[in-house]
Amino acid sequence: MTMAEICFTSRQQVIDFLKSRNQDDGDIKWKCPECGTINIGAYYSRSSRCGGCVKFEFPRLNLKKLLEDGQEVAELAACRKSLIARIDRKREIVSDLQSDLADEESELSELKDELRQLERCKVEQVKW
Repeated sequence: MTMAEICFTSRQQVIDFLKSRNQDDGDIKWKCPECGTINIGAYYSRSSRCGGCVKFEFPRLNLKKLLEDGQEVAELAACRKSLIARIDRKREIVSDLQSDLADEESELSELKDELRQLERCKVEQVKW
């Protein structure tokens, strides 16, 4: 009798496997995302180090922990997306304000020019 071979290549596959425990357990294989090495062995009690490199460790096969980690990642992604949107809105506001400021500075410059021209006039020569 041959054991079923299971090979995980994504986090979601691990979650799906753990949710459907009616599958026969077999030799669980997983592929390292860093070096591509196919490793044998995934455990509920501990994580598994990659045999091909020291950069990656396969997480414990603990569904609750995996789902909590996934939820935390989703919350961080949502927070990041929200902050990026807020930054974009602030950039638009700053751009509009800079445009308004440039218009005001231009108008101020024109008023100063008018005042200089007016100050050059001799009041005695103005006819009333």
